Amino acid sequence: MNLKHITLLLLFSIYLVLVHSVSPQIAHGLYEGRSSDIIISPKTLVEDDSFMILNIGESRYQKDTIEDVEVADLVSHFLGTQPLSQNSRSALPPLDPFTKPRANLLITIEALGDETVSSLPSGQKLKLKKTVYPASISSVLNTLATGETPSLHGIVADSWKNGGETVQAHSENGQTMLSNYADLLSQSYDGRSLTLSVSLDARAAHAFAAHKQTLSARRYWNNARVTYDQTSKTAGDRTNGLLSTEFDLSRESLVEALKSVPFVQVVEDKVIVTLPNQQSVEFSLNAKEDAELLMELGLSQGFVEKLKMSPTLEALTTDEFPDSYAVIFKSLESVQDSYSPDSDQVRVARALIQAQAANIAEQLNNLYSNRLASETVFLGSSAQSSYASLRERLPAHLVSKESFPHVFTSHEAHEETCQTLKFALADSDFEVHCARDARHLFTRQAVNGDDDDNMDLMYFQSILWGILIWLIAVYLIVQAMAGINGGKDTMLYRSTTRSHQHAQ
Repeated sequence: MNLKHITLLLLFSIYLVLVHSVSPQIAHGLYEGRSSDIIISPKTLVEDDSFMILNIGESRYQKDTIEDVEVADLVSHFLGTQPLSQNSRSALPPLDPFTKPRANLLITIEALGDETVSSLPSGQKLKLKKTVYPASISSVLNTLATGETPSLHGIVADSWKNGGETVQAHSENGQTMLSNYADLLSQSYDGRSLTLSVSLDARAAHAFAAHKQTLSARRYWNNARVTYDQTSKTAGDRTNGLLSTEFDLSRESLVEALKSVPFVQVVEDKVIVTLPNQQSVEFSLNAKEDAELLMELGLSQGFVEKLKMSPTLEALTTDEFPDSYAVIFKSLESVQDSYSPDSDQVRVARALIQAQAANIAEQLNNLYSNRLASETVFLGSSAQSSYASLRERLPAHLVSKESFPHVFTSHEAHEETCQTLKFALADSDFEVHCARDARHLFTRQAVNGDDDDNMDLMYFQSILWGILIWLIAVYLIVQAMAGINGGKDTMLYRSTTRSHQHAQ
């Protein structure tokens, strides 16, 4: 083997270290230091039944499919701000400058897709294409809000392991690494725009809320992140901002708000739901399996009534600055866990959430004089939905529902864990991706991420490319030297040759 072959082999080895042979969806879902180095995935990654209903008057999106990374730019387009990503904007609906939206409402409904939706809402239906795997609810919501994949925004799951400790998404050590469209809206209008995210789950509400670092630099802070506290049984704004007291909701006020939800009748501690087809189901406010659904519905209605009643909030909804709302429904999964998927309770819960989503959009559209843009995102099956079918085959001490399809293990137990999982899933429709070194998960630079993270990545890239350029330069020099003819390609030979010729 000559020098040329050795050099090429060296460069190819470096390439293999930097590039891990996984599908683009999996590569887009991984973030160094948060993702595990063992991933369980279907052998064939197929699209689920997620879709989106868009309502923007007579305007229409110019395609039948929208990717999850394109939703943030769609919302920014309606709010009149700059795009968050470099995606093409050619499919965005045209807007009349005299009747453009004064507010945007994004509703997401988990565990409800095209195959389980009871009736389609009015509006343009778009297939929602997820570009990443694993697609946990937290990673999907942050992709919708930032316009980037988890390999950039860093929220790879609802929680992950770091040094043996569990880190919750959006906790102090689990923040997103990118700005979202609420940050962009606050920056564009100096914090005057009302940005409001509402969910029973604090992590979900956090995904669509402006970051504290963004708002602390603004003159105004018209931002609220309304969630429910299971301990105190109350709901309220968790940002400690200017609007903190505007969204205080006691359990009694949430129950009162339930009375304005379609098809609902509250009788003491019972909630009777009667659908238009006369199907009727009774839920209990005191039953744990029902409480999450009922409190979520009450919270979604309660914040709208606060907008109508509060003079402070009314002033914000009638000013010249565009506003942003996000409402995230997550209780369907817990209802399905408590009852069978084909039960009357699950069917009624699906129809009830759909009706309330449409009810919220109608109320806000009236509040903004028919100048509301709305997107209702139906998130179909998630990565966790596969866990149920594999639960009997997976060792309980290695794989949990909360972390699936990530498998976190120590460096010492990595190889043994990989072999155990591969054997357990050998004849299934799933496969195990085992990275021998977690350091292969390099991420691209986040243009609007944390400065310290960007500097670390910049130094790493400088060293990496410096080494590569040096190796290439050495290779070219060695190649040039190897091709030199000692008798013809030296200055001494050329000089003596000319002297000899002159002497003749």
